[in-house]
Amino acid sequence: MHCSCETPGEVLVLPREGGASQFSNERYEIAYSARSILRHYAEMRDERGIPEETWDCLDRFPSQPFVLRVREGEEHRTALKLSTDKRVRAAIPNVAITPATTLSNREIDRAIERHHAQAGAPVCGSGVRVAVLDTGIDPAIVSTCATQYDIVSPAASMRPHDPDGHGSVVSAIIQRIAPAASILSVKVFPNGTLGGLIIGLQIAMAAFQPHVINLSLGLDAVRDRCKNCGYPNGQQFPEALIHAFFKSLAHNWMTIRPLIVAAAGNDSRLLLPARCDSILAVGAYDETARDRPAYARYSRVPAGRFVLADGGDSARPFGQTGWGKALFGTSFSAAIASGVAARLACAYVGHNPCGMGNPPPNGAFDIALLHDIHQSADRLANHNSQIHGLGVLRYGR
Repeated sequence: MHCSCETPGEVLVLPREGGASQFSNERYEIAYSARSILRHYAEMRDERGIPEETWDCLDRFPSQPFVLRVREGEEHRTALKLSTDKRVRAAIPNVAITPATTLSNREIDRAIERHHAQAGAPVCGSGVRVAVLDTGIDPAIVSTCATQYDIVSPAASMRPHDPDGHGSVVSAIIQRIAPAASILSVKVFPNGTLGGLIIGLQIAMAAFQPHVINLSLGLDAVRDRCKNCGYPNGQQFPEALIHAFFKSLAHNWMTIRPLIVAAAGNDSRLLLPARCDSILAVGAYDETARDRPAYARYSRVPAGRFVLADGGDSARPFGQTGWGKALFGTSFSAAIASGVAARLACAYVGHNPCGMGNPPPNGAFDIALLHDIHQSADRLANHNSQIHGLGVLRYGR
């Protein structure tokens, strides 16, 4: 029986800084890493070579995560064994990630209007790079996709492809708000894992150097043991290391420090990675009810980095998957926040005065954009910072 909480036969390894990327005394096969996937796509696209600055970016990262392929059923035992190696910070069965949930242009446009974020001109977002880690992108829906990397099935296709629709809707919302922004698609699900997400982030930052990263996805590591494999997704899960990874990613690696935007989740608690303290968490807001919808109510939120945006609902979804599932939830709230962030960043790097702040020193886009979002958020009449965070996101007033 396959485990419901992980991809069978894979273990994510997070080495210590300077730790080895392989183990000569063990016969472990490396399934994939950022380097192997970048090389694979360079060969598929018949590129003459990957720019040296891309490799330099990877080399500056404190460690090089990779995914090992092991025998099915051996994930937990192998992870425990590898965790005793002094070169390894953590080894984790490669737990699954999922979306935090036909395009509806009408509902998307209405939601954007509620946030005062309609594109003022075709050049809005000019010069800004947004990385979207999701289910891929349909180029017929999103025209500003620069390229795509597929972490789920690297050999499947070198062209943008989205079998689900989720990533296309997320990217379409960003494109509607910032039509001139360049979008990089990194396909990390469906059937994605934490290892794919982490390696996908490395690739996005090394190959694209984004100003904004959109993560409309979630990993829930607080559940009870998996009923099939018994792997504890509770307190034994090394959540602190995931926090440290994102903090390192945001603050210590790149010349440009991107704002990472993550969906808070459609449940009663915040999900990872939105819980990480270096990330802007985005919850859903129902403009009609003047409060959060029932599917996304959390008792306590990180007040200084949590904002609300329209996520739609079952009666007014932003679209549907290829299987007819309505698309609504904090995934699309996060997309609105990423689109607004791209407009704000345009003032710093573009050719059109979309933004409202001063240029950030030392490329600190994350701090500058979070400040701009803080300044533009609307506090509710019944505002409680432990429930509503910064308030409802607006672009301008």
